[in-house]
Amino acid sequence: MKVLTRLDIALGNELGKIMNALSSKCRPLTWSVDELDWLAGRLRVSAFPGSDYSDDEGLTVVNEWVDAFGLVVTQGSTCPGVIEYVGVIGDIPVKLWGVVDRDVFERLEVTHGQER
Repeated sequence: MKVLTRLDIALGNELGKIMNALSSKCRPLTWSVDELDWLAGRLRVSAFPGSDYSDDEGLTVVNEWVDAFGLVVTQGSTCPGVIEYVGVIGDIPVKLWGVVDRDVFERLEVTHGQER
């Protein structure tokens, strides 16, 4: 396993612990770092329900976070088959997303996998 991959996994695990601890009312999400610029002092993270939830339950979990932190739906998702919400939790910009159309989402994954 590449060193960067191991670091990404370790960072994601710790980030998940920290972010999920921010709300005792919301079920946990899977978190990752989208942007980290130490010099500019920027950190942006994203989260999705992960494989512990069905698509419908995952959307319910995302909506728990949306309601708890006043996140807003984006106009036009960056990924077909998902819905995205953005906002700030604490002072960290976040994007949460969940699958709304599994067929469209999986077609995209297959397409991207073939292009690599």
